[in-house]
Formats: sequence, C-alpha cells, structure tokens
Amino acid sequence: MNELQANAINPAEIGKFAMRDLENMSIPPVPACYEVWFAHLQKLNKELSADIEEKLSAGQSIDEVFLKNIHGKYFQHTEAASYLDDYASQLLSHTKNLHNLANKFDSSTKALNEDLDNAAKAAERDPQALLEALLDAAKTAFERNAELEKNLSQASSKIESLQEAVEEIANDANTDFLTKLSNRRHFDNVLNKMIEETIEDDAPLCMIVTDIDHFKKFNDTWGHQIGDQVLKLVASTLRENVKGQDQIARYGGEEFVIALPHTEIGDAMKLAENIRIAISKKRLVNKANNDDLGKITMSFGVSKFAANLSAHELFQRADSALYNAKQTGRNKVCCFSKPE
Repeated sequence: MNELQANAINPAEIGKFAMRDLENMSIPPVPACYEVWFAHLQKLNKELSADIEEKLSAGQSIDEVFLKNIHGKYFQHTEAASYLDDYASQLLSHTKNLHNLANKFDSSTKALNEDLDNAAKAAERDPQALLEALLDAAKTAFERNAELEKNLSQASSKIESLQEAVEEIANDANTDFLTKLSNRRHFDNVLNKMIEETIEDDAPLCMIVTDIDHFKKFNDTWGHQIGDQVLKLVASTLRENVKGQDQIARYGGEEFVIALPHTEIGDAMKLAENIRIAISKKRLVNKANNDDLGKITMSFGVSKFAANLSAHELFQRADSALYNAKQTGRNKVCCFSKPE
C-alpha cells in the first residue's frame, strides 16, 4: 500500500494496481469490477470503500459478484455498459480457451517429438518397426491437430463476433438513435480534443449552432412521426454539406451543432449559409399520403474559438448568435460579436 500511496496522484499507476489486484483475486477485469476497484483505490467514494473494507475486515474474500453488486449500488446503470460488461466477460472466457488450445498444441508437438524419438530407438532394432511407428505417430498427430484446429477456429470466430458486437455497442453509445449523428456526449469529447489541438497548432476553430424554426408547429400540427421525419431530413442535409474532419451532432431536441477545425469565421459563415439555403429548398412530404407539408427553415449562430475560451463558452457564443438570428426574423445566419 505504501507503493500505491506514493503513486496516488497518478491515475494511470492506480489503474495498474487495480488490474493487478483483480488478477490476484482471480476476478476478471471487466468494466464494472475495474471501475469499482479503481474508485476504491483512489478513494473516490467513502461509502463504497467502507463496504469493501467491511467485507475484508470480516475475513471474507472479494469476488466478481460482490463487485458487480457494489457497482450497481454506486454507479449509474446503462444498458450499453451492461452489454459491454457481459461481452468483456465472454471475451475473457474465450481468450482463456485460446490460451488452453495453444498449450494443447504445444503438448501435441511434444507428444509427436516423443513418438519420433521412440521410433528412432525402435529403428535400431527393427527397420520395419520404424516405418510402422512413424506412420502411427504421424496419424495420431494429424488427428490430434485436426481437432485442435477445429476448436481454435471456433474460438477465434466467437471472439471476432464478440469484438464486432462490442464495437457496435460502443458506436451506439456515441450515436443519436434517431438521426444517426453523434450525440451530445460524444460531441463534447471530440470538441475538447479539437480545442487542445487548436491551441497546440495555433489553428482556427469555429462552431455552428443551429435549430429548426417553428419545430413545435410540426409536432403539434402533424404529430411526432412527422417531427421525426423533419429531424432525419435535417440530419441528412447536414451530412451532405459537411465534410472532412468537421463534426456534426444532434445536441438536443431540434438543435444541432457543427465543430469546424482549421476553419476561419468567414468560411464557417459561408458553410452555415449554404446549409441554410439547402434546407430551405427541401419540401417536406408526408410519406403516408404524399401530402406536401411545406418547407423547413433553420436559424444559425456562428462563433470562433479565442484564447482561454472553454468548450462551453465557445458553444454559448454560437448559441447567443443563434438567439439573435431567432429574434431578428429566423431563417438567417448570425455571427457572434463580442460587446465592446
């Protein structure tokens, strides 16, 4: 524990200790178990640590079930996290199977070598026995390895499927279900990285915040299905007009954001205007009966990153410009201008 205390200020070191402790306790380092033990070692939650210390004081061992119960008590449950935890457990199980298969291949090779050694010794007494022993050893090795290769192929296939499932869940966790754009959480993470790179490279960074004019009217007049159709139409139009490293997200409700690295304010304004025009040319059609429901318009606010701004402040500036566009007629682009 002294070694841990000496490194307590370094989360990476604490993470290493957490992984080592779980291994020593024969607990698979699935996300839930790791998160609980990391929090315990870093003393992030007194009640959590007290529950663990109470069990240890009673001379009881810590196991996977206990840690998962602790996780359910102190951490917010999400469906994605549960899936990841389950897939991680399966992945570890199949990885162990692969390790066991590798050991069996090694044992099979050793057995073949022993058979060949025995055959060589037999050759000194009887050449015919050598031939028979070699054929028998080759046949036995072939049968053994054929079965092992079959098991290895099955295990590898299962692991590949699990990895694909984990990637899909991770992608879903970053994606808005309706529009398939990035969600707010993922966008915030990407934006913070963009700001770090902008400061490091001394490059421009701009943000566009936009929302649909009179969106409530679509929902109230034609229902939420039409409202969803509007959101999908806007999302597809944004995708058509935004390229490269630019990041689009549905930020909430009918509001969308676009982060534009390596982009000056003039170019950001032009892009917002191009999107505004593209949206205004779209006609909304009721897919159920082909009725023309009119056109969609959007208002836009644009801001540029400046020294010492946080991600939230950059957003607030663009949102302020959006508010100005709304207040002065809608269906227009406004740029944030800092009050003198």
